[in-house]
Amino acid sequence: MAKVTGANLKVDIEKLKIYIKDYKVEKGLTNKEFTELLNDNGCDVKISTVERWQGNNAPETISETYLKPVLELINKDLNDIVLEDTSYNDDFAMIKYYETTKASAGTGVQCFEECEPTIVPFAKQELRKALNIWSCKDIHMIKVEGDSMTPTIPEDAMAIFSEYKGEQVKEGVVYVVRDDEEILIKRLIMKPQIMLLSDNPKYPPRLIDNVDNFSIIGRVLGFHQICKLKR
Repeated sequence: MAKVTGANLKVDIEKLKIYIKDYKVEKGLTNKEFTELLNDNGCDVKISTVERWQGNNAPETISETYLKPVLELINKDLNDIVLEDTSYNDDFAMIKYYETTKASAGTGVQCFEECEPTIVPFAKQELRKALNIWSCKDIHMIKVEGDSMTPTIPEDAMAIFSEYKGEQVKEGVVYVVRDDEEILIKRLIMKPQIMLLSDNPKYPPRLIDNVDNFSIIGRVLGFHQICKLKR
């Protein structure tokens, strides 16, 4: 389950209605019995509130205190319901950070691990100023391992990338890609053959022989790095 900071979460209320209805039908529960289960699960909610979630005038935002126990009970993921965290104002964007999935910028060792993302708030003004990002809908962040993209991207930085949606690839631009089971950050060449280039000259180009096992994840827009002071 994603870690979402803040109390008021904007949700896909129609989807939540369906999930609650399906769960009650499956278990043969009334609203009263469903509410009792929620209270047993630490929700501390009134039946009138539960009924309001399912009504025609259901709220667009629900307190995280309520939402988490509901989703745990009906076995649904927070990421599948939450649209945005409204405890942050319009000055902040919620970016998904895949903290245990790493993109290799080294020799291409096995480095992929499926994980749920952490939701990280970023100031929109800083994203616009530094990276010229105006729409944050499909912006993500991933940890970089290895030094093959230095000095462009430092080792252990967090690469910020826009999700690939089938647009035309820009030759020689840095992308996050998947080659078989590996996640890599490289400069991408598409013609005459798919080739991955490193910015560190000690790493040779990598040719992609099996295009069926190759896919583009996103275009890297920049990176974020937190540096620890040396004592």
